[in-house]
Amino acid sequence: MKVREGGGRLLRCIGAAGAVACWWWVLPAYGAEDVEMSEGAAPVEHDSGVFRGDPTYEDKPYSAEAQLAIYGGKSAFDTPRPLLEIGRQQYTTGPFDEGINLFGEKNLVFPGFAVYGDWRTAVAYNDNGALEQGLV
Repeated sequence: MKVREGGGRLLRCIGAAGAVACWWWVLPAYGAEDVEMSEGAAPVEHDSGVFRGDPTYEDKPYSAEAQLAIYGGKSAFDTPRPLLEIGRQQYTTGPFDEGINLFGEKNLVFPGFAVYGDWRTAVAYNDNGALEQGLV
């Protein structure tokens, strides 16, 4: 239960029913004439013409296929895993294991070791006139 006070009125709001009942208490604040402002602030005129309604899409039915086509036919794939992963895994879902309290309760340590990498090989043969080289 929240107790709110404003304009000499006391209101008790309880759940959704209380939120509906709060409209009469909140609404007068929008048209209040005795607004307190800092010295550098000044009120501005309200122009309702700068706002417009939300767009409607009644003429465009929803299509799940069209939504997927936005991504060019791409689909989700499994996250690549490292060659060796010991300890806490990266890029996984769900709750983490409990950390180790070495540096304080608010600075827990989550040890882990991962080996990432690529094996790349290139072969080249260069004919530089008098000097011919083969490289691996």
